[in-house]
Amino acid sequence: MNCPKCNSSYFMKDGFVGGRQRHQCKACNYRYTVAIKSTAKPKEMKRQAYQMYLEGLGMRAISRVLQVNHVSVQNWIRAQQQETDLSVSMPR
Repeated sequence: MNCPKCNSSYFMKDGFVGGRQRHQCKACNYRYTVAIKSTAKPKEMKRQAYQMYLEGLGMRAISRVLQVNHVSVQNWIRAQQQETDLSVSMPR
């Protein structure tokens, strides 16, 4: 994440605007917010993919149903499994 004006990687946090983190470039003092990627898939779709995987569907079948890349499905499932493993191994 570099400054959109001068492409410098030296920045500091500068509060929140509209619920998003704002930054200030140390080189040119330009203030900017990081844009949310519009290509990001909703969390509900990721949960649905994980549920389908637990039901026994293959990753390519899930990708055809949800109309996403099979590698994305694989990454979502791997991330969910790691999150589940961390929550199970935490002592209470």
